[in-house]
Amino acid sequence: MKPIFVYHGWEANAYNSFSVKIACVFRVVLSQKTNMGIQASKE
Repeated sequence: MKPIFVYHGWEANAYNSFSVKIACVFRVVLSQKTNMGIQASKE
């Protein structure tokens, strides 16, 4: 996936690191929610 906006220099680094952090946090939250849902359905 290529980002819609193209930044140059430190802006690109800041944007990339920020988007990566958001993606990681979103993935962790999503996995925790799915795990909780699986556990709830098992009980």
